[in-house]
Amino acid sequence: MEKNSQNSEKESNERDEPFDLDVFLDDLFEPIDKICRRLGKRWSYFAPIKRDIRLFGDDFQPQNSDERGNFIPVRFPLIAERLVELRNDSTEEHKKRSDFARISAARFHYDALKLLEKLRESFAPFDPDSDNLYEREYTPQETEEQREEFSRGLERALEACNYDEINRTALNRILEVKIPGMLPVAPEYDDFVEFHIFARGVVDSPPQRKGAWRNWGRELTTSSQTISRVCVFARLKRKDSGIAQKIQELRKKLSKSARKEAMQESADEIVIVKLFKDVPLEDLKMVAPKIKMRFQPFDLVKIWGGFAAGSGSAIAKFIIGAAFNIVACCLFMFGFLLLMIRNLFKFINRRTAYLQKYAYQLYYHTLASNFAAVNALVTEAEEQEIKEFVLGYFAALIRNGWATEREIDEEAEAFLKREFGLDVDFESSDALRKLREKKMLEEREYADEEGNVVVQYRVKPLDDALAELDKQWDRFFEYNV
Repeated sequence: MEKNSQNSEKESNERDEPFDLDVFLDDLFEPIDKICRRLGKRWSYFAPIKRDIRLFGDDFQPQNSDERGNFIPVRFPLIAERLVELRNDSTEEHKKRSDFARISAARFHYDALKLLEKLRESFAPFDPDSDNLYEREYTPQETEEQREEFSRGLERALEACNYDEINRTALNRILEVKIPGMLPVAPEYDDFVEFHIFARGVVDSPPQRKGAWRNWGRELTTSSQTISRVCVFARLKRKDSGIAQKIQELRKKLSKSARKEAMQESADEIVIVKLFKDVPLEDLKMVAPKIKMRFQPFDLVKIWGGFAAGSGSAIAKFIIGAAFNIVACCLFMFGFLLLMIRNLFKFINRRTAYLQKYAYQLYYHTLASNFAAVNALVTEAEEQEIKEFVLGYFAALIRNGWATEREIDEEAEAFLKREFGLDVDFESSDALRKLREKKMLEEREYADEEGNVVVQYRVKPLDDALAELDKQWDRFFEYNV
């Protein structure tokens, strides 16, 4: 009975899976691929081709990182749990270590909240998704100050999230690359006042195989790269944004006072922030807020080649018919008109197919837009900041005395490797900066035997560190004396 239910469930799952035409065709023409592989052993033309498209090397990495990257892909509660259980201490000592992690998290959450509030206020004049009918009016100077404030805050959040900017040279290389199966779109960067793409890193993509039957008898394997976590920041004039125009039209319908309409023009540009999942190199073009669809040469030949052949025959018959019969002339003219309409629909259908593919890929890659993206970045920045702070503190505490930055760095990396199997470049300089700002760190310098200046660090004992964090928490507002 149970076996029958499992079989029926399996059959139901198979029926629910969507039909994939590409997989079906690959299975159908697999015998042709096998024949071409055998022919490739004797004739070089049929030999399989391997194409490696690597636009980024080890040169693309965060500024203070090696090829491993600074991002720590473990949630903070799990790190805190392992740090608390790191040594066989007493119950009271375990509680202190746990309290240190909790208070530190609360402390950094308050800092993140202040940053988020500043970003929300500075983003308000440029938000294309705002549906508020009443907004504060800004002078041109105030608008510029708000924009600069937002740019600084966003840059701070991106830096804390270990994002780095993809420079224009690399973007141009991506625009020029030709990859089989790439969506034929071209971003229109010239329409923007400012445009930047940030990424957290680059990883190798799984190889993509294209059967011999699809590539003129030669099997093609393409190795590409994937951009890890992409953030797009763009500024554009409101008149250039279709989204902004729709919002303004909606506001005009809802608002009837001249004062409200005047407020709509208080800011002459909008700011767009978008956050994407890991994006394959061939799909990076689609993250631009404005794109232009470009047909591939094969599509143009397929659409207009048939039209040229059919129209040539129709024109010849039209000339012959016009010489003998006016009715035949009208029939041929009607047929030519139908041919034009048919090819026009071919063009529209092909363009619609590309737009559907673009919308599908964009939908499943998009994480958040505009202020939702800003909120996600600040949340991620908070998580990374607290992980580096707590890891740096306990890595220095375990040394039980003075230690160099390199020793603290190695201790933190060894913990991540031992507990989670992660090979990560711990950002020790940033962790020490946070410890210094929170008054957790002591420093000293001395000259070694070779005369080089050595800097050593020591963190406060756990009891003193807890007292200092609690004191800082009590002093957020000035009413607690």
